[in-house]
Amino acid sequence: MARTTTTNSFQWSDLGRRSSEVGDALDTHGEVTVVRGSQMLRLAVSTERSIADTLREMCRVLTVLVKDDDSTHVTKILNEAWPWTRALPLEDQIAFAREVGSVAEMCESLNSWRQLIDMVADWRRTARAWADGEAPLVRVEAPVGTLATRPA
Repeated sequence: MARTTTTNSFQWSDLGRRSSEVGDALDTHGEVTVVRGSQMLRLAVSTERSIADTLREMCRVLTVLVKDDDSTHVTKILNEAWPWTRALPLEDQIAFAREVGSVAEMCESLNSWRQLIDMVADWRRTARAWADGEAPLVRVEAPVGTLATRPA
């Protein structure tokens, strides 16, 4: 069965093979239809308070705190909101709080939350490594003065 022509309709196999396209369509349209034979599955973003709304608000609070408050308040709020951050060293907690705010602002302006979700997941994996006694071997920072490339 061929994929239908609407941009928010996908085949069952697309969930595995092209999950990012399905996710992007869900972000864009608020719902997608997945077809499996004669059955249809509708995936929709909740019209109630979404995870993105909650993340956006949390990130705004953290952004303001990082700019205007001391690290004690920042880490206290961060540790209450995301208990896994307690496994991070203090300097990493502050770095996470700074990064999450700017990434959330970017995501909000693009109306796509994938970057924020990925960034939080990366920090969570780092916290898990610290908790397991596996401190990061190398800090990776973006090269200064490089130009970003755009996808074709």
